[in-house]
Amino acid sequence: MTVSFPVGWTVETLMERHRSQPYNPNIANGFFRAGYVETWGRGIEKICEVCKEHGVPVPEYTLHLEDIMVKFVSLRQQNVLNDQNVLINDPLNVLLEEMVLSVIRENPHITQAQLSQKLNRSDRQIRRVIKELREKGIIERIVSRKTGQWGVK
Repeated sequence: MTVSFPVGWTVETLMERHRSQPYNPNIANGFFRAGYVETWGRGIEKICEVCKEHGVPVPEYTLHLEDIMVKFVSLRQQNVLNDQNVLINDPLNVLLEEMVLSVIRENPHITQAQLSQKLNRSDRQIRRVIKELREKGIIERIVSRKTGQWGVK
């Protein structure tokens, strides 16, 4: 199968707002109705917005006659390891911290084991995130380890 792009398209055209021209409109419409497509012609723009939001360079796009090549820079290449080999300012780590905080707000009595199970993360990951949140002064354990609860500041 040969993929062809509209006549006169460039990488710049792809990066700005443009009219979407799905290769197979029936398949594209199926994805739209299933909720996988929010709006037509915004996919690449949204990818770039999220990259900028997380401090990652926008992907490099190379447009060929029959295909498009997209090159992403790894998140890990953008972050510096701290002395404990934990990525600081890692967007994925920040997301996990936000997820932990959200669950703790819902249920301050939740245990680390329950957090691990609820978020489908390893016990080690949850312990690390809890430790980081405590060191940052964002959460604290009120009363005792076994019968207490989490306090979010």
